[in-house]
Amino acid sequence: NGAGSLSWLNPGSLVSAAIAPSFQVHRNGVNQTVTQGAWIKVQFNNEAFDSNNNFDTTTNRYTPTVAGRYQISLNIYCADSAT
Repeated sequence: NGAGSLSWLNPGSLVSAAIAPSFQVHRNGVNQTVTQGAWIKVQFNNEAFDSNNNFDTTTNRYTPTVAGRYQISLNIYCADSAT
């Protein structure tokens, strides 16, 4: 608090208050098959959290409801099953 006192917050309150809206989705360790030379939509089937319920796992689409700038980070690992 700037006066030498230390306190702890519930992480859930940080998600909703400090960095909302935010979300994290993943495939939960389930591989997705892709076809060589084709455009493939990565299907994120699990939400770790979604502060405003803006990510739809049925359409794999995030629809912002708050105006502003958004930072998107994505990690994808691709492996050739033949090697």
